[in-house]
Amino acid sequence: MVIRGWLVALLVLASAPAGATHDPQSPVTDYSAYTLRDGEIRMGPGRLEYGLFDTLDLGTLSWLWYIGLLPAVPAVRNLHAKWRFLDGESWALAATLGVGNLDLSGLGDEGTSAQVWLVPLELLGSWRTDDFTWNLGLGYTLTRSQADASNDDSTLGALLDLSVGYVHPTVEWRLGPVLALVLESRIKLFQTLAAGGATEFETADGRTKIEVFGNAKTAVGEGFLGNVSLSCLWSWPHVNLRAGLGYGHYAVPGLHLFFTETAVFPELGIFWRF
Repeated sequence: MVIRGWLVALLVLASAPAGATHDPQSPVTDYSAYTLRDGEIRMGPGRLEYGLFDTLDLGTLSWLWYIGLLPAVPAVRNLHAKWRFLDGESWALAATLGVGNLDLSGLGDEGTSAQVWLVPLELLGSWRTDDFTWNLGLGYTLTRSQADASNDDSTLGALLDLSVGYVHPTVEWRLGPVLALVLESRIKLFQTLAAGGATEFETADGRTKIEVFGNAKTAVGEGFLGNVSLSCLWSWPHVNLRAGLGYGHYAVPGLHLFFTETAVFPELGIFWRF
């Protein structure tokens, strides 16, 4: 039923009249420093965004909420904002900041708690010419996992931080008012994992309390990690469809965690702007 619905949607898109969507008044906002117009909505299976002002967007990564559809797994609540703080006739600078939370406390035994926090940050710059838009992003994402457990005799706490820094260059080549080619890449600057733990317990006679601490830090994926994709972006009135292929170390959307093995992966997306 879901597949049939998507096929119908694609047929509607293919028969939609062409419109000048690839123009300075409606620039693509996904990988650029540009923002939605005041009151405009961008809606797709993976992301929902709203133009609060001409220079400020608020949104959420929809796919993180879908995790809550799994049995006994809560959704990842998340929100992000994008602020275009400087611009000119052919260029723009923007910053994005987000926060996400996964509360796993209800899944464990009594006396245990677990939280996962996600904080992505990216600075973006864009320069637009007649047929091209050159974009460059510099990003950092922190994913923090924290767990605590306690009983009558002892307590245990653990902390795990995954830090990822990356660059995000993208070139958009507009072949006409409807079709554009998008060459997009993500390259790891660093990817580290830091862990810490502490436990406290009493001796058998109850007279002595002992505390033990430990921590460690390591790189995740030595050497070069990165990927590149080439895709077509069709823009009709209100509707945008992107399809292509990528190769390299796949980076998980939102987390920006780079896989250490190379693979070919699809670049697919559909969204509406209205």
